[in-house]
Amino acid sequence: MFAPRWSFLVAVLALSIALPAFSQTQAAKPGAPCVPVNPNATPEARALLQMLCAVSGNAILSGQHNFPNHLSQHSDATAQVVGKYPYIWGSDFGFTAEGKDAITGRDAMIDEAKKQHAAGAVITLMWHVVRPVDNEPGGWKESVQNKLTDFEWSELITPGTNLNKRWMAQIDTAAGYLKRLQEAKIPVLWRPYHENNGDWFWWGGRPGERGFIALYRMTYDRMVNYHHLDNLIWVWNSNAPNGKNAGPYADYYPGADYVDVLATDVYGEFLQSHHDDLAALAKGKPIALGEVGRVPTPEILKAQPKWAWFMIWADFFKASKPEDAQALFNDPHTRNRGDELPWPIPVNYDEAKVGTYTLPDPLVLANGKPVRNASTWYKQRRPEIVRLFEENMQGRAPARPKAMKFDVFDKGTPAFGGKAIRKQVTVLFTGDKTGPQMDLALYLPAGAKGKVPVLLCIDFEPNSAAIDDPGLKQSKMWGRDGKMVPVARASVSHEVEVEKVLSHGFGVATVYYGDIEPDFNGGMKLGVRGAFLKPGQGKPAPDEWGAIGAWAWGLSRALDYLETDKGVDAKRVALLGLSRLGKTVLWAGARDPRFALVIESCSGEGGTSLSRRDYGETVKHLNRAFPYWFSENYLKFGDHVDQLPVDAHMLLTLIAPRPVLLQTGDQDAWADPKGEFLAAVAAEQVYRLLGKQGLGTDQMPAANQPILHTLGYSMHTGGHGILPSDWDVYLRFLEMHLK
Repeated sequence: MFAPRWSFLVAVLALSIALPAFSQTQAAKPGAPCVPVNPNATPEARALLQMLCAVSGNAILSGQHNFPNHLSQHSDATAQVVGKYPYIWGSDFGFTAEGKDAITGRDAMIDEAKKQHAAGAVITLMWHVVRPVDNEPGGWKESVQNKLTDFEWSELITPGTNLNKRWMAQIDTAAGYLKRLQEAKIPVLWRPYHENNGDWFWWGGRPGERGFIALYRMTYDRMVNYHHLDNLIWVWNSNAPNGKNAGPYADYYPGADYVDVLATDVYGEFLQSHHDDLAALAKGKPIALGEVGRVPTPEILKAQPKWAWFMIWADFFKASKPEDAQALFNDPHTRNRGDELPWPIPVNYDEAKVGTYTLPDPLVLANGKPVRNASTWYKQRRPEIVRLFEENMQGRAPARPKAMKFDVFDKGTPAFGGKAIRKQVTVLFTGDKTGPQMDLALYLPAGAKGKVPVLLCIDFEPNSAAIDDPGLKQSKMWGRDGKMVPVARASVSHEVEVEKVLSHGFGVATVYYGDIEPDFNGGMKLGVRGAFLKPGQGKPAPDEWGAIGAWAWGLSRALDYLETDKGVDAKRVALLGLSRLGKTVLWAGARDPRFALVIESCSGEGGTSLSRRDYGETVKHLNRAFPYWFSENYLKFGDHVDQLPVDAHMLLTLIAPRPVLLQTGDQDAWADPKGEFLAAVAAEQVYRLLGKQGLGTDQMPAANQPILHTLGYSMHTGGHGILPSDWDVYLRFLEMHLK
């Protein structure tokens, strides 16, 4: 039986505690990993989304659609040909009076979904719904593929109108069935109003905020906020754009606050643009082939690696040659029902099961002698700890390259309505424009007298996609196929609160982590690690840098430039990073004492969460999902964390006596907020030794009660990410310690 696999998925809640979906309580930014848009998503739904995130880029789930009155007929037929059951079972709520799509089959369809789930399948549902001007049952051409007039559409999306109420009744009907699956603790990949960018369904072919986008958002609001359907993973499912009757993805996209997964239907050629354009729009969210007419080949999937699943449409399986289907379903990259997933590791969320552990003492030398003064710390113990991190976790990184150059192509331009002076610099790591290079955007307060402190932020998105400034250089970002793709310009500065920081007298500098090295397995060859391999090396040595080390090294190179800028007080440069980039700024601050202050957000395992605490993400989870983030030597500690000679508290001690702020969320269980707090408690003895103030308590504070000593801790109400209110805390911390 496959039911135990779902017990595992319930456990794997990696980065899955969601933040509110609306702008007034902005969730983790688009591109942040695996954050459900529904703040109340069930554990099962969160686990399903996390599983899809783990699959994307590493494997692909097979899937098969079944007409509602055919139950599992098409899945069974596919299994007979390929010898394996598709991982995903799909169906439809139907629309006709009789036949394969009859609405009378809905009860049986829901029962079949329960049966399939119990057998280990992932469930996906959609609906060929009749026009809200029509009654059920309806006809295909007469209703589903008929049109609404512009007047009717306007009435549909206007609350309180008769047509709006009729549409609402349709949603309420579907909600009743979906609630039965929620009661059974079954998560659903919900694909409402699929192929919305095409002009063949009544809901499609209407771009923009008053078009399909409004309908999708209304649907989300009714199902989530009225019916409290928390078992749904929201799949925005378009059609492959064709330049004729299916428009560009972006014109119909309702936004990252409403979408968990982006999917497209392909009934022709699997063009590379279908994959790359959707991945660029997704900004880190999983993407999928919602429906296919024929199976993609393993070669196509190798070139398009981010698809998390494909689903063959009903009897379209016949459009593929049996040998082609067998090749796909039996390819090592494909996961069918019963196959192991890329992340089959249990996770603990029970404090009673954390276990006992002993932390390495940061104030005991390797020879067993105690550290009693600052001199011994700086001359002996601190270098020992740095060496332990380099040898066992982070790896060694090269020094500043002698050939590195700075191309200052924007020497000072007014920005943000005259509030700032913007500079733009390209850091040529090898001194060669054909080698890896990093764009740095710098904003200084206009009219500043003298040099100013600067907050250096490392972001998931390129500068022009993160900051609403039309003067920024047009950016590109990496796809997992090893190519850089253009990204849309930001319409709002959602990565960094630039104007707020400027108003407090601080400058802001931003860099895109992908400029330093792409964030995927194999990206090493395309970034700085590949550029600085020693002669004869094909990869870094076991005790040499991983991606985290590379990104941290890149921050030091950004500081190299800031030291040359006459408007920057280079002795007062602070760092900010979120999640994996929180891990990055911690190591950058630990390794490079020129950084004056560090703010990390939700860094979790590999950052400020104690590895020896068996709670949330573990070293084993981290190494299984991201084996390239740390050194090769770190991989051996997945099952032997007690043998790791360092832990998170020791990373914090390497930043001492400089200020460091740990920011987290009380619902971010995967990152273990308590483990982060305990790391700060354990690091306090070093801060005291060096004459600075630690937390001053071993009692974990409530949410929204920050401790802002030299060693600080702040926990917002919510999950993984940076909230607008966190920026107020950051600025208080910066003003306390850098002004």
